[in-house]
Amino acid sequence: MSLNNKQQKTQAIIKAACHYFLQYGYNGATTDLIQKKAGVSKATLYNHFPTKESLFASVVNTQCKHFIEQVRAISLPDMHFSESLFRIGEAYLTLLLAPENQA
Repeated sequence: MSLNNKQQKTQAIIKAACHYFLQYGYNGATTDLIQKKAGVSKATLYNHFPTKESLFASVVNTQCKHFIEQVRAISLPDMHFSESLFRIGEAYLTLLLAPENQA
């Protein structure tokens, strides 16, 4: 299913914000940097995310959703407890070490 234009812009903004929050931290990641990397205007950025705080919350929420998706993909009921813990830890490390999550 393809994304509509608004969804594409939202994803581009979140991806750019994630990049700069990782690279420069919350205070160093400016909305100017984020909107330029996302390829949107400042008005579009603020239309999607009224505050930098709301954008940061969305980035964190997106990262949590990715982790939850990875954990749900693990067939936990069919595994021994220690194997389940290992697989969840592996999913977490995969998320942390993904190139897009490296500063």
